Amino acid sequence: IAASVDRANVRLPRYAQVARYHIVRERFSVTNGLLTGSGRPRRQQIVERFARQIDHLYQEPDHVIA
Repeated sequence: IAASVDRANVRLPRYAQVARYHIVRERFSVTNGLLTGSGRPRRQQIVERFARQIDHLYQEPDHVIA
């Protein structure tokens, strides 16, 4: 995953690059309420469900990204 993030970051301006991330085991789906019927993320539900992990990202050093 880190290699994929690195490859994507090469094509992005610095302000848009991924600096921190958290891998979740739960798939986003319509059934669990994390996606709409058309496959779009339900941002508020995602933020609520993963609030602890999101907060944690801003408390730890960045993941290593070349």
